[in-house]
Amino acid sequence: MKNKLEKNYKLCVGVPLYNEAAYIEKTLMSLKIQECSSDVLFIVSDNASTDDSWDICRRVIEDDPRFLLLKQNENVGAFINLKSLFDISQSEYFMWLGGHDCISDGYLNKAIDILDSKPEVAMACGIPCNFKGDEEPSISHSAIYNFSPKKLGRYIQSVRQLSDCTIIQSVFRRQHLDGFTFKGTKSCDHVIISRLLWFGSLKLMQDQSYFRRFFEDRDPSYNAYTKRISGTDEYLSNYDFINYYLDDFALLYDGDERMQRYVEHEIIDILQRRFGVLSLIPNDGVI
Repeated sequence: MKNKLEKNYKLCVGVPLYNEAAYIEKTLMSLKIQECSSDVLFIVSDNASTDDSWDICRRVIEDDPRFLLLKQNENVGAFINLKSLFDISQSEYFMWLGGHDCISDGYLNKAIDILDSKPEVAMACGIPCNFKGDEEPSISHSAIYNFSPKKLGRYIQSVRQLSDCTIIQSVFRRQHLDGFTFKGTKSCDHVIISRLLWFGSLKLMQDQSYFRRFFEDRDPSYNAYTKRISGTDEYLSNYDFINYYLDDFALLYDGDERMQRYVEHEIIDILQRRFGVLSLIPNDGVI
């Protein structure tokens, strides 16, 4: 294991999972069929699953040396499990693949080719598709965005428009997260996407697909959502999310302070309109 993590790869794909026994084999098989012309590593991190996910992973990947299988000692929450995959790997490009999602054949080679040949592109993603159960996938029009060619325009658009964040599973340039602080706020994927778009455009690969599974029986409550993210009962506030955006933008922007204050005002205005005025109070006013 140590030898694999000491190497620098062209692309690392991180697969975080928790209790995905019903789906993980199909996810891993979509990686196994990728005939990559570059050096790649697929890292699977099991967040202390209580089902058969671990045994299924071991069986599926045992004959493919491109895989590395890791397991958390306890449920650390989806955020820490996802972050750890990025932290332990070394590569020019990186991608997260959901533990119940799949990618089309040829996906990784195509994404690598785009990033190699188009320096203006920060993220390469297949056409986002969604499905539930055994139904046929359909295009997720809500996950397809037409961002501005200008970086400040892209950034503000992303703050305003991001809802379905399937594009967080893009193949992206690792260097664009240099200096980035991962924080376990709600919707931290929004902040990551906006930062990547600051550095370059999003390229949707028209002949490739990212298949994202949705669940009809998942608990829709906010408490259940935060439990999945943090692994605890900690309340994840809109206030902290807004401040996360502001803190990262301050690291990105290098210009007139008056213009910076204007954009920060725009970020605050957009997000407080979405979440309500209580999002401007620490912990959203929750005692």
